[in-house]
Amino acid sequence: MPTALLAAPEGCWIPTSAVAYRLGVSPDSLRRYARNGYLKPGIHYRPGLLRNSPWVWQVDAVALELLQLSTKREQTKKCHTP
Repeated sequence: MPTALLAAPEGCWIPTSAVAYRLGVSPDSLRRYARNGYLKPGIHYRPGLLRNSPWVWQVDAVALELLQLSTKREQTKKCHTP
């Protein structure tokens, strides 16, 4: 993977595949989080103009949201453990 895709300036919108690679998740997972409402359009991602246009993402905002989601899930697991 080209290093230019790994080092995105703050506030830069980058393609799905580059964000997925940096965060260690699949592109499908990113889109699923967006469809399920965990990631918000305009904040975490921008869909393309057309149905099959590529999406672009704010990698730092996505990483923070996924970290918060993971933390919430861990807390829920601890509360339900006998």
